[in-house]
Amino acid sequence: MAVIKHKKTGMWEVRTYYKDLTGERKQKTKRGFAKKSEALEWERNFKLKENQSISMRFKSFVDIYLTDLEPRIKRNTFLTKKHIIETKILPYFGKRKLDDIARRLEDGHVQYGWSGNGGYYKVVGVRLLLWYQNPEDVEYLFGLGQTRLIGKRGSEYGGYRWLETHSLTGEPFWLDLTERNIFSKIAFIDYGYFYDLDHKWYYIIPGPFRIKMPLELIDQNVDEKNYEFDFLKKVQDKILSYILGDYRESDPEFTELLDKEEYCAENLLKNISKDGLLSVMEFYHKYRKIYDYFDDWILIKTNEENTEITDIVVKKRGEKHVETCEW
Repeated sequence: MAVIKHKKTGMWEVRTYYKDLTGERKQKTKRGFAKKSEALEWERNFKLKENQSISMRFKSFVDIYLTDLEPRIKRNTFLTKKHIIETKILPYFGKRKLDDIARRLEDGHVQYGWSGNGGYYKVVGVRLLLWYQNPEDVEYLFGLGQTRLIGKRGSEYGGYRWLETHSLTGEPFWLDLTERNIFSKIAFIDYGYFYDLDHKWYYIIPGPFRIKMPLELIDQNVDEKNYEFDFLKKVQDKILSYILGDYRESDPEFTELLDKEEYCAENLLKNISKDGLLSVMEFYHKYRKIYDYFDDWILIKTNEENTEITDIVVKKRGEKHVETCEW
């Protein structure tokens, strides 16, 4: 998608592509917006309407995981893992969705729980940016308790299409003292959304590093199908390049650790590369001592338009985690 300003008229225009019911790729253009914010709102509404498939449940994820795993390990090991998952995990998590929503309260506590839409940007993030940006709307949203589906404000009383109507679980949000625990009650989380004290939504990659970045950054960097996955890989590549480059040069203690463990930066970069990009998972599994040097949260800062990354903030691991709102 693209939001463009015409030099002659000063008006804004949205250009986007979508697939019709036959699967054919079509172009959609909408002109005549006086403000960029109006064009962006229309764009987000269009994304929402064109991406109504509510995403993968945990059982679907497990099916894909087992299919991928089977040819890579011994048969007996595979059967043991499969048995544990099917008998101990799926009965509870099978119908759960793989996402988490949270906010920080003024007193420092955090509320967190299921949002239910499925996790990735085009089925959760776009709704939050479109319907729940100001504090009053966020207060209302969290007052509903955990949801199977986030709808429009007031939709719990009826009058909206089902895809715009809240589906409530009846369970209140959990409460904790730190952001570090917002994923503690939900296994296999792939996506997180966090409303912080600056009244902004953040997108969080849950692990191994909890990478926190403005949700608007995701909105500005999705692919033509409105997925964020390629961009997230680039973000993680950028983080590791920074850690093993500029950060290493700025922190003598970290440099000393690398020298002590006899890690060659060139070989290390080669060993954590996957499909041409540096992988956080490879880094975590192959170089745990280096990973453990850092706090498990990383903060991404952007320019004013939220289009580009301007800074990556990493912290040395301390006895107590400092909340990212104070970074």
